[in-house]
Amino acid sequence: MKQKNMYALIVVLVLVVGFLAGGLLMGVGDGFTFAVTEPTTQVVEGEEVIVQEVQCESSTTPTVTLNVYDSTPDNTGTILNSDYNVTLFAVENGALSLIGETTAGTGIEVPVNTTVAAFLEDKDGTHDVYGSRKDFFVGCQENIIKNEAIGVQDAALSTAVYNVTGGDTTANTAAAPTTIAAGGTASFKVNVSTSTANARWGTLQEGATALIVLDYDEDDMKKPESGSGLVEVPVPQGHKDTDVTASSDQSVAYVMDATLLSDSFTQGIDLYFTAEAASGATNPDTDSNIGITIYDKEMYQNDAGVFVVGYRDMDASYGDLGETNQTDIFHVE
Repeated sequence: MKQKNMYALIVVLVLVVGFLAGGLLMGVGDGFTFAVTEPTTQVVEGEEVIVQEVQCESSTTPTVTLNVYDSTPDNTGTILNSDYNVTLFAVENGALSLIGETTAGTGIEVPVNTTVAAFLEDKDGTHDVYGSRKDFFVGCQENIIKNEAIGVQDAALSTAVYNVTGGDTTANTAAAPTTIAAGGTASFKVNVSTSTANARWGTLQEGATALIVLDYDEDDMKKPESGSGLVEVPVPQGHKDTDVTASSDQSVAYVMDATLLSDSFTQGIDLYFTAEAASGATNPDTDSNIGITIYDKEMYQNDAGVFVVGYRDMDASYGDLGETNQTDIFHVE
């Protein structure tokens, strides 16, 4: 009889262990841990996002709070929540579907097991910060707080122009223009620097770049050529060749590396160009001054609801984005 009871006890134990194991694997039963898949990764917008899907209780609704900190290395302890709005999209097979909008530092509900694209934009349109995008994966935690150093504060920009023809370096100003004879060529440089503490010129989204646009009168001058290896790109739609110098009728744009356009690089960057008379019969004069415009780029949401990066707003009369463009002049006589 005792032997039969022992057999019965063993059978009961086997059933209990089997039930517990089933609960662990299937995610049933109060208080049991839910099955977790092995972590995987997927690339979203060039950024590798860790994905670890879990089987969640049907009542689980994660609340995500995104705290935005300054991305400048010397200022990473500064929180910028008051400057940013956040728009969240679910990412699936490259397609985006809207989850909702909130302010940085405020929680928002997100579906479980979702790869999220969070787009940050300037909350009040004062252009004191630049937009950016951050992707991450949301499992089934009830409350998720993400502290991300992805904020970018706007910098004030300054420029100085110099005549460097023949290896000499002299300041080029309205009072000290550069003489270019008919058929002659001059060389000049534009020094570009920032002066705002812990700030940058342009969003870091899609790489730290800016534009330098040169306006000229083609009757007197040939197209200014870059001596710094800059790549020529289309002039932004909405740019007017007469914005800086009234006599200009043509423009050329070059994309420039803006990585060093922060106050931590106090000397700024030097960009070199050549200015050549249009012909041997034309002696450029004050009407041949070359206008200089430095563009920053910004992330914005277009009329189709898509976040894009640009120098001017394609949907709003090609209005300038970000900070007011810095301008200067290479003076000629």
